[in-house]
Formats: sequence, structure tokens, C-alpha cells
Amino acid sequence: MAMITDRKGRADISFAVIDTSLESVYNVLDSIKDNFQTQEIIVDRNCALIVIYNTSRQATSGLAGKIFARLAERKINIEMISSSLTSLNIMVKRDKAMESVAAIRAEFGI
Repeated sequence: MAMITDRKGRADISFAVIDTSLESVYNVLDSIKDNFQTQEIIVDRNCALIVIYNTSRQATSGLAGKIFARLAERKINIEMISSSLTSLNIMVKRDKAMESVAAIRAEFGI
């Protein structure tokens, strides 16, 4: 999962890294940060990535809206979202991961 936002001349780059790779990824970013005028590198270990994979997603109208509504009902904040033709990627706080998955499963009867 990756996201780039740009506002008022500032670009923020966010992406998910598996725990076992975090240290090496951080070291690489730290070694090149001066090349990009990086102000800071922030690591948030309290995140969980949920990937909803659906090969027929194009035909599934309202999938994201249904998921977002279920999470909102449970007051689960979505930290980051990205999507492709076959997947919807949602980042939530780690302590809300299992509740989020349960809500999504309940919505779709799986």
C-alpha cells in the first residue's frame, strides 16, 4: 500500500512495510533522505493493513462504501486507503484490525 499526497508544495509519501523489514527499509530511507530534502521520517508501528481482494470488483457496485459504512458504525477510523482494479487496501490501527475484519466479513456474509 502506498500513497503520495501533495499540498502547498509539500509532498507526503506513506507506505506499509512488514514488521520484519522495517529496520532495513528505515535505514535505506535514512541514508537517502538528504537527496529529497526530507524533513522527517515517521514510523507508526500501530497499524494493520487489511486487503480486500476481489477479481470481479469492477462489477461490485458500492463495495468500498459498504465497507466504510460498517467501519464507521463501529467508530473505526481509516488511516489510509488505496485501491486497484482487484483490491481495496485499508489501513486501521492495529488494535482495531480484528474488529474491522469481523465487520467486513459480517457485511458480506463470509
